[in-house]
Amino acid sequence: MIVSENGVIVEFFITPASCADISALKQMNIDLPEHEVLYGDRAYSSASFEAELQEQANIALVPQRKRAAKNQHPGYLKFLQASKRKVFEAVFSQIARIMPRFFV
Repeated sequence: MIVSENGVIVEFFITPASCADISALKQMNIDLPEHEVLYGDRAYSSASFEAELQEQANIALVPQRKRAAKNQHPGYLKFLQASKRKVFEAVFSQIARIMPRFFV
């Protein structure tokens, strides 16, 4: 799911739970304006896909880095990622709250 800064769902893609987050993102037909920035958690860390998205759509993918990663983001970017993540988590929790817990 891609969410704007204001918490509006811009795009979404539903996959089985067994599908990796980065695989789902690669399957999405991302229709965003050029020069947009996508912030993601550690599941979206893929240097090759970051480069591909930048080259093909001129969109920057900025995932959180794993602690052992060599190419860590500067502190200000980590802070920005955390604040953007809170918006996403709030939207996702609102959706989860109205979804059924079990399917019969």
